[in-house]
Amino acid sequence: MTKIVRHVNMEILHYSFIKYSIISGIFIAIISGVYSFFIVMRKLSFLSVGISHSALAGVALGYLLGINPYLTTFIFCIITGFLIGKLTKMGNIEYDTSIGIFFAFTMAVAIFLIFFGNIKVNIVSYLFGSIIGVSKFDMFFTLSIFIFSLLFYILFFKELIFITFDEEVAKVSGINVGLFDSIFLIILTIIIVACIKLVGIIMTSAFLILPTSFALNFSKDYKFIIVLNILFSIVSFIIGFILSFNFDIPVGATIVIVSTILYFFSMVKNVA
Repeated sequence: MTKIVRHVNMEILHYSFIKYSIISGIFIAIISGVYSFFIVMRKLSFLSVGISHSALAGVALGYLLGINPYLTTFIFCIITGFLIGKLTKMGNIEYDTSIGIFFAFTMAVAIFLIFFGNIKVNIVSYLFGSIIGVSKFDMFFTLSIFIFSLLFYILFFKELIFITFDEEVAKVSGINVGLFDSIFLIILTIIIVACIKLVGIIMTSAFLILPTSFALNFSKDYKFIIVLNILFSIVSFIIGFILSFNFDIPVGATIVIVSTILYFFSMVKNVA
C-alpha cells in the first residue's frame, strides 16, 4: 500500500472533489464496516442487494420529477424495504423470494422511468460510482448519516448484539425487536444512499458484505470482527480510490475488486 501511495501525485488533493470523495469514502468505510457485522450475521446480505438495486428507480424518479435524487432514492428504498418485509409476512413466502420479486420489479421500474422520461443523465456513474460525482453537499450528507448511524450503534450496541445472536430471547426479554428492525432498515437504507455517488448502486452491497466475510476468517470475537471490518473497509477504499484515480476506472468496481482479492487472501491464510 505504501508503494502505491508514493506514486500518487499529491497535487490531486488540491481538487475539491477529491477531498470531498476521500472524506466521504472514509465515513462510508467506517460505518459500512460497523454495520457489515449485523447484516452478515443476521443473514440480511440479500436484503442489502435488493434495497441497493432499487435505488436506481429512485434516482430515475428524482430526475423525472426534477427534485434531488437523494431524496427520492431514500424514500423509494425505504418503501421497498418495508414492502419486502410485508410481502414476506403476508404472502407466506421466504425472504429471498420476496427480495427476488422486488429486485426484478424495481429494476424494471427504473428502466421504464429512464426511457419514459427520456432521462439524459449519466446513469453509469450511479451504477458504478464516480470520483468527480461527490459534491460538498454529498460530503455533509454523508457526515450526517455517519453521525446518526454511529450514535445509534453506540447507544443501542447491547440490544443490537442481543437481537443478532438470539432474536427470540431478545423478544422475551422485552426488547422491541420490531422497532429495532425498522430502525435498522432505515439505517441500512441511508448507508446505501450515501454509498451511491461514490461506490455505485451495483457495488454497494459488496461494500456491506465483504468486510465481515473477511474478518470471520481471522476471528469469532464480535468486537474484534467489527474492528477488523473497519480497517478492512478503510484499506480497501484507499487502495481502490488511488487505483481508480490513476487508471481512470470506476471507483466502486475498483474498491470491490481490491476487497475481494483481500478476502481471497484471507481464505488462503485460513485454509493454510
